[in-house]
Amino acid sequence: MTLTRREKMLIAVAAVFLIVVGLYFLSGSLGSMLRSAEDREKEYEKQIAELQRLGQEFAVLTSLRSSSIEQSLEGMVPFVESKLSTRGIREIAEISSNDATVEKLYLRRTVTVSFREVTPGSVLEFIGDMEASPALYRLESFRSNEILKKPGFYRIALTISAYQKKGE
Repeated sequence: MTLTRREKMLIAVAAVFLIVVGLYFLSGSLGSMLRSAEDREKEYEKQIAELQRLGQEFAVLTSLRSSSIEQSLEGMVPFVESKLSTRGIREIAEISSNDATVEKLYLRRTVTVSFREVTPGSVLEFIGDMEASPALYRLESFRSNEILKKPGFYRIALTISAYQKKGE
């Protein structure tokens, strides 16, 4: 059985058409598979970043839990005093502490530090030291008033707090 020229042409056109249609569907499914893989990759990268962040937080909290004086509330005032002396801040008007119970489970200690005549830079460096320390102390409030007779000097009051579960 021999095929005529017209039949050969029709088979060739049909074969090209089937190849084009097959490639179209194949490329569509491959494209959706690639997009799906890219979406999953982005989601996995987000999850990995979150796990790394949580791992770092866990490491910090674990080290804080095992540290002695810097975490305990009893060591809070000496810790603040040592950071102040490290920065050479001597214009301290008052350091006072206050304890309160929160929800019958936690003990909250606040330490208020008042400065007479200081430059903002030294106090900001002290705050930076507090934030960089491994202790879980939090700056609750910051108040400043410029001393009109001494430009560049301020009266500043800071409130620093820490929490501890009762019985620890």
